Amino acid sequence: MEPTCEKDGMNAYMSCKICGRNVTEPVILAATGHTWVTIAKKDATCSAQGNVKYWKCSKCGAVSPDEDHARKYYDDEDMTAEDAQTAQEKAGVLRPKTDHNFQQEVKPKAADCTTDGTKEVFKCKVCGQLAMYAEPDENGKYAEGVYKIGSKYYQDIANLNEAKIQKLGHTWVKDYQGVNYVAPTCSKEGQCNAFCAVCKIPTVLTLDKLPHQSKRMIKAVEPTCERGKYEIHECKVCGQTYEVDLYDPDLPESVDQSKIKPIGHNFSGFVTQIQEATCTQIGIRGRACLNGCGKYLDGVESPMLAHNLSSVKVEPDGHTPGYTGKKCSMCGQVFDKVEIAPVSLDHIDKSPVDGKCDVCGYIMCDHICHDENAFKKIIWFVAKLWYQFLGINQVCKCGALHYTKSGDINVPA
Repeated sequence: MEPTCEKDGMNAYMSCKICGRNVTEPVILAATGHTWVTIAKKDATCSAQGNVKYWKCSKCGAVSPDEDHARKYYDDEDMTAEDAQTAQEKAGVLRPKTDHNFQQEVKPKAADCTTDGTKEVFKCKVCGQLAMYAEPDENGKYAEGVYKIGSKYYQDIANLNEAKIQKLGHTWVKDYQGVNYVAPTCSKEGQCNAFCAVCKIPTVLTLDKLPHQSKRMIKAVEPTCERGKYEIHECKVCGQTYEVDLYDPDLPESVDQSKIKPIGHNFSGFVTQIQEATCTQIGIRGRACLNGCGKYLDGVESPMLAHNLSSVKVEPDGHTPGYTGKKCSMCGQVFDKVEIAPVSLDHIDKSPVDGKCDVCGYIMCDHICHDENAFKKIIWFVAKLWYQFLGINQVCKCGALHYTKSGDINVPA
């Protein structure tokens, strides 16, 4: 046992483990005595404690307020130099922090409808600490960390955001009689004029849809793993279907909802293949829900398979381009695609009677008989009947009345 500053030590010795008698005699090692170091006086600040002049043992950490070391204070018998704080407090050599020297950093500003406000913020001229006034709770007590300077109570803040007051938001007064008023329905939102009662700003507000009104219940859907029982109704106003939840999770437990609440997952105790790995999706093995909802636990993923590629070539056809590349036999995707130019960029019509491209079926004739406008279709139909009645065989190359979109009638020579 090694000697300490005030306690003797003893050298290692041997003794009989049977009878306990010493085989070798122990030798007492005298206490080493303290090695006192003078600690200079330090004034306290608002950020750090100060101290009076005192002495400290550099070996054991003992603290003495007296130059003759008549009084010595320890944290405990095994005190080390790192335990000096408690010993300093016992010796009474510490001096408390001073008060902050606050000055106003941010003026108070009330929040309004659209702009945040702020509380008054102070900043210490010495250490730079930010603070704001602290308010007591309903019982007149202050929160932990609040301190008093003079007659004011303060609480430290890390940044100016802690002093921010959230904007109030508008207080809208709605006008249901104005020119912009549109009554909401169960299928469409409405709108109305409004102005803010505080700042008087006008606006047009969107009005929420009205609730549906049931004409009949179409069917009831029994509880699933994650959703309670609900009904599908038909609205007698808009005719749309909508869902009505019968289970309300916010009701107290005393209300019996056992027959309509979600049934919960029933995960199996064994691992199965949830999803096979392909060249477009990963594989998943796990414990599937036996209710068939598709959810699983303890999923272990396996990587996607490589594409099974083989060379492919599609010849161009008329004005349709072809391509070469590598096609996956599993997903059908084509990679490294290189386009082959078509034989012709124009549509091909070797049978001018129908006026269509032989390759893609595109109608190449631009006459009114192919126009999608309903009124022009009627004109074409009536004119065709009239010419047929007169025995005039005036047709375009596609077989319809040769009446152009520009309105010109091309009479055969």
